[in-house]
Amino acid sequence: MSTPLHFGRFELRPAERLLLDDGKPAALGVRALDVLIALAQRRDQVVGQEELIDLAWPGLVVEPNNLQVQISALRKLLGAEAIATVKRRGYQFTAALREAEPVRGEATPSPHRLPLPRTRFIGREHALADCAGLLERAPLLTLTGTGGSGKTRLAIELAQRQLAGFAAGAWFVDLAALQDPRRLLAAVASAVGARQDTTADPLDALCAHIGAARALLVLDNCEHLIDPVARLADRLLGACAGLRILATSREALGLPGEQIFAVGPLPFDSDAVRLFVDRARLARPDFALTPANAPVIAEICRRLDGIALAIELAAARVRMFAVDEIRARLDDRFRFLTGSSHAAPRHRTLSATLQWSVKLLSEPEAQVFARLSVFVGGCTLAAAAVAAGIGDEYAALQIVTQLHDKSLLVMAPENLPEPRFRMLETVRQFAQDLLDETGEAQAVRARCLAHFVAFAEEAGGHLHGPGELAWLPRLKAEQDNLIAAHDWCAQLPEGARAGWRFVAALGRYWAFAGPLDVGYCLGAAALARDAHGLDEALRGKALLAMSHLAYKRGFYDEALRWADRGGELAASADDAERTAVALSLRANAWHALGRADEALSAYEQATELLRSNGVPDIRLVVSLNNIAEIHRGVGRHAQARALYDEAIALAKRLELPASVTGQLQSNLAQVQVTLGQWPAARETLQALWPLVRRDGLPKMGARLAEVAAGLASALGEHVQAARLHGVALAGRREDGERADPVDEAFIAPLMAASREALGVERFEAERAAGEAMTQQEVGGWVAGWLATPRS
Repeated sequence: MSTPLHFGRFELRPAERLLLDDGKPAALGVRALDVLIALAQRRDQVVGQEELIDLAWPGLVVEPNNLQVQISALRKLLGAEAIATVKRRGYQFTAALREAEPVRGEATPSPHRLPLPRTRFIGREHALADCAGLLERAPLLTLTGTGGSGKTRLAIELAQRQLAGFAAGAWFVDLAALQDPRRLLAAVASAVGARQDTTADPLDALCAHIGAARALLVLDNCEHLIDPVARLADRLLGACAGLRILATSREALGLPGEQIFAVGPLPFDSDAVRLFVDRARLARPDFALTPANAPVIAEICRRLDGIALAIELAAARVRMFAVDEIRARLDDRFRFLTGSSHAAPRHRTLSATLQWSVKLLSEPEAQVFARLSVFVGGCTLAAAAVAAGIGDEYAALQIVTQLHDKSLLVMAPENLPEPRFRMLETVRQFAQDLLDETGEAQAVRARCLAHFVAFAEEAGGHLHGPGELAWLPRLKAEQDNLIAAHDWCAQLPEGARAGWRFVAALGRYWAFAGPLDVGYCLGAAALARDAHGLDEALRGKALLAMSHLAYKRGFYDEALRWADRGGELAASADDAERTAVALSLRANAWHALGRADEALSAYEQATELLRSNGVPDIRLVVSLNNIAEIHRGVGRHAQARALYDEAIALAKRLELPASVTGQLQSNLAQVQVTLGQWPAARETLQALWPLVRRDGLPKMGARLAEVAAGLASALGEHVQAARLHGVALAGRREDGERADPVDEAFIAPLMAASREALGVERFEAERAAGEAMTQQEVGGWVAGWLATPRS
């Protein structure tokens, strides 16, 4: 039912999704309007609560009170008599309808030729609101985006909702099948109903037909006719004062005053899921969103980059496959995601819509497009130039810009340290297939491997130094590419040496900022390859980095073996600094294995070696901390505190970053808790906690949460202690890091006390609640707890 309904002073236009109040758009939220339309269209029946929720919030799990809020809003606007509550059954639209009263001189309903959508429009309410405002201000609005992103559907919905503002008409012209630009003018003239007068200039006749009246022209799929469409739009807008043009294209028309709106992916966990569920129900009416399948559907939508066409094709597969099987088959998405033979050719398969885009590229653009597929985590301009094989960055920028303008590249978030370009994963996989077909994939990867090795070595030199804060975001931005480059090492001629160089350069990153378990696995694989001709100093550095990663993972015997091998190379080269590092790493493993006396002796040797060689840097700071850890572990807290203080003072003098000073101060806080210096421990933690988010150090967050758990237990705040312990456990588990044995010895008795105070069941429930908290929830809650005054 799309006929307007008139009741009281209101007019409801379902087709336009519009409610008029005395002839003006009513102030009504989107959800309330959905509820009103659903009730009005079923006004001869009672609509149950569950059905109404399903109609207004398709594909979402919604609490009943949300519906009650919308009903209250409607009654406040329309009057209480407009909607009746039928006890235990639902709601019914009960407003008295009246016949529309024509107003003298009123224009007839605006003629329009818009397609009638056969599926429900899902999501993008903010986009519709933004576009409505842009269309009001700009004569030309172009919706751009990758193929299948939903540009056409958004344009039709926008045009439908704006019909009331275009008295002269709204017309839709699909240009997808139009290959001959000479037929463009005739196609537009036919759509708007202009007469074809052979005696007059066709373009003049079209302009005269439209005139100065308020009208909307929708030009769909312009990308293959950019220049002729731009010329036509320019002429029409210059001659027709009341005309607005809404275009959809994979690239902008490039006219002065053109307003561009990029149609991005649907949000994976909301609109994309709703779209999947809605389209799945077309294939299987009994399909339902459940707590069990919701995470799987969200992952499907994420892996399909929120591309509307891809999600619709995947949803159609529920006729034959469970959602788990659909997810499993996405690795072969271009063969799996095919649609109806009745669809437009470029929308029948996911592959076809991307082929349509690539067909419009020049040869250099297509070549660079394929080569950029090696970057799984996006790329900087410098990296793009390396992959493209273009020595001049500005020449590379020109082609990269063209690919971006044609919606094949997108810009990464602006909060990154330097501009980055990336492909949606679905687009990247398609480009990767093209690269493989060219036979040059190995050559491109070899160039990029050399680039990333150089980048890693430059970055590694700044870690744990004053430049760390600037380099950590860059490393995190390149993390996926660095992982991919590690994988290339197994196939490329220079791969073995590159792998060892990666381990030597990035050991500190994986241990203190990156995912530890990933770094450890990559390192183990790299060092299993024999790198002939590798510099011995570099080889030793990689072995020692691997020892540290193994230690952080809790593999203490393995850590000792790596340290022994690295120490042998350092000793043969008479390298005092690396010998001291090897001694410290051996001592780490010995301490963890219960050999405290040997560990203390090795730490002291390392410290003396560093002092005697005049090395007042991070190595000495770490060595002092390690000796303090031994003393703390055996209960010599005064000695431990003195060494922590010395290490902290040296770290501050050297301007070492928070990843170093924070570790030292969190160790000191544990001593303060143990000694009953609880206000001091709270002040220490309160000063450290903001650094977790400021400096992007989630691993430090887990350590601080653990110390805070110990403090809460000591204060008798056992519920908070259990939750904080859960936060710490979740952080360590996600990263694959094991707590140092001395830290385990600190927290274990305190958590045992809290478990006894609460009872096992309550303690485990609170700990589980802490484990389930998001990082954002944790940040505010812990900061608030630390800031709470205590007597």
